[in-house]
Amino acid sequence: MKNIKLILAALTIFSIAACKKDYTVVDPQEQHNEEMMNYAVLIMKPDTTMKMMDSNMHMHVRFTEEDGKMIHHISVKIYQMDDPTNIIYDMPTDKHVMAAGGLYEHHDDLILSAANGVVPHKMYVMEAKVWGHEGGTHEKIVTRQFHIHQM
Repeated sequence: MKNIKLILAALTIFSIAACKKDYTVVDPQEQHNEEMMNYAVLIMKPDTTMKMMDSNMHMHVRFTEEDGKMIHHISVKIYQMDDPTNIIYDMPTDKHVMAAGGLYEHHDDLILSAANGVVPHKMYVMEAKVWGHEGGTHEKIVTRQFHIHQM
């Protein structure tokens, strides 16, 4: 009986040692960052034609990931070309959009007024940016310039 217990104990220890699993913990964040993203940005509106003060300007920006993967972060910003600190538009407030399916479309309207920081007779730049889970990863930036004229 003693030999049977010894044999069973040895077999148990042997089976545990033989079936040792790899318990290496993979940080999901690291695994996620290794994934390649194929982002693209297309500014649909506004176009490059001259805009008028106090008019309503519609914005439409399409963000895509060519393989249908998650779009993590986006930003749409408009600033004065000769004074980039004069930012008249910066949306969305929460840049972390987490859009599944590889498509996110940003639509908004902006009144081109002094109340919104617009200075007439100046060039402005719309900058649309998409990036991965971490800042700067797989980043794509597209810009478009336009002039705002006084009525």
